[in-house]
Amino acid sequence: MKLAEQSQLKQIYQLFEESFIPSELRLFDSFLQLFYNHEFKIYIEEKDLQIIAALIVWEFNDYIFLENFAVNKKIRGQGIGGIFLETLKDIYPNHFMVLEVEENKNELTNRRIQFYQRHQWCLNSFHYKQPSFRKNIDGEELYMMSYPHLLSHEQFLNIKSDLFHRVYQCHCQKESEK
Repeated sequence: MKLAEQSQLKQIYQLFEESFIPSELRLFDSFLQLFYNHEFKIYIEEKDLQIIAALIVWEFNDYIFLENFAVNKKIRGQGIGGIFLETLKDIYPNHFMVLEVEENKNELTNRRIQFYQRHQWCLNSFHYKQPSFRKNIDGEELYMMSYPHLLSHEQFLNIKSDLFHRVYQCHCQKESEK
């Protein structure tokens, strides 16, 4: 696992396009601009000069946020995603981490949640509607997962507000969880 270079951004974005629905993926121009934000990092794994996995991380003072994480469909189930998560713990050994998952509504979303739980991530009961990265597309209903422990209600509200402003760049009215 290593940090991505600018020349790899198109290939990384293609991997994300294959893995995420449009409301969960920012447009390429925005993705490209964020590459120069000091809080925004992209970690990758390569095999034969092809990017086989990529992970976007936001480095904030109080926590680390995992925005998008994708493994090439052809090699899923071979342990690469788990290696990424464990390596991330080594890179940020004393950091609290959060990520978002869709509500458990089908086999795929259930497998995603279980994957993170196998790596000691905790599923919090707080949920909210994610602001969409695209106009005229509704956001998704999401739950927050955290490592190494559950969030308090106050932590959840603070992190959610922070994500809405810094990651989603949504300056909308503060929305409370359902």
